[in-house]
Order: sequence, then structure tokens, then C-alpha cells
Amino acid sequence: MERCVSQGFRERMNLLDRWECKVRHALCIAIFPNLSLEGLRAADLILRTCNPDSLIEPPVDLRPTSHLIDALVAGKEEAYQPSDRDLVYLHMQCIAEIDERLVHVELVPHLFAPESQRPNPISDPTFHSTELPTFPESEATDVCGRVLPAAATFGSLTPAIATPQFLALIGADASSCVRHHWRDGSTATSMQRIQSRAYENALLALPRTALNLPTGWRLAWSLRVSGRHILTLTRY
Repeated sequence: MERCVSQGFRERMNLLDRWECKVRHALCIAIFPNLSLEGLRAADLILRTCNPDSLIEPPVDLRPTSHLIDALVAGKEEAYQPSDRDLVYLHMQCIAEIDERLVHVELVPHLFAPESQRPNPISDPTFHSTELPTFPESEATDVCGRVLPAAATFGSLTPAIATPQFLALIGADASSCVRHHWRDGSTATSMQRIQSRAYENALLALPRTALNLPTGWRLAWSLRVSGRHILTLTRY
């Protein structure tokens, strides 16, 4: 049955693991009457199949990943700047089609302390797609906590969340952060557009006026395609 549904929608059979989701949901309902509140919270975290974050779409005229994909396709990624007139994109990732291949494109921010010549290694993702965004203890130069993508109902790419250390450094409040999630199948070939829900995008941004780095501190971004570092961007 899973194979028939997947063929009908022209998608990979394991795209959403639909039947595993049903079993997990059924198990959660079955054990519900016998669990304490703490046990229920723990079981829900283990068995949850959906993305619990508020996935808010951006305004129609804000589609920042499209400019990045255009730059990658044209081989002009060095000229790309992770910003527009009013926003600076702290973290961005998307699933897109380049040269008829599905790729994961990500911009991961680096924060350079004064007199530092090299950034710290990129930190691992801090939460899964089925968890609320968190940032456990992190390095002073970590800009954000980011998701480890996995198949999840409602969306796999949860927008990153700025760390308290970074917000304190720039004197900004968490409410000034802009977090968006959307789907855009414009990079898909005509035969694949029926699967456009797989082409997810996620963004964490700040108003340019809120990004006030102290003297000597610098921001840069690692542009990564399917986990491979392509280049470092420094202009925004």
C-alpha cells in the first residue's frame, strides 16, 4: 500500500515513513492512560512524528534562498551576500534541485572574536525536527542552534534559533529575530514538481539595525552543499 501511494504521487517510498508515523501515533495513544505527566512528556518526545515548532511563512516577496540557488547554478556564489536591504540572514538552509540532483544547501554562521584568525569548528546540530528548538550549553562564539533534519509531518527544516550569548553580545532581544519556513518547488524539473513539498526552506534573520557587533568582532558564513564546504562568505 505504501508503494502504491508513493507511486501515485511520484515520490520516494520512504519520504515520510507514513506507516511508521501511524504506528508511533497509535502506540502513544495506547500507553497514554497508564503514564504519569512526566512519563507522557518523555514518551511524546520519543514517539512524536510531527514538527512541533511554529512554522511561519515569510512575506511573498521574501524568498532569500532563490538568490543563493541562482548564484550556485551560475557559478557566482562568491558574489552572494546573505542579506537584503533590511535583514541579515544569520542561518539559512533549503532542499533544492541543482543539475537534476536533490541537494541540501546551508549557510552556517561563524563568529570571530577580536584578534581571532580562525573560527571554531562548526558545532553539531542541537535539536531534531521533532523537537522544539533548543540551544544547550554552547561556545561563546556560537551564533545559533540548528536542526538535524529528519522526516517529520509539517516540516523537516525547523528555522534555527539564536543563542542567548550571541543576542547578549549584540544587545538584541530574541523577539527581534525573524524565523521563517516555506516550500518552493521552483527549482524542480517539470516531472518532479508534484513533489514540491520536499523542497523546504528555513531562515533565521535579524534586522540590520539590530546586528550591532562590538568593535573587533566579525561574522562570516560557511556555504555548504550536501554537507560539503564550498566557500566562506564575509560580506553582508
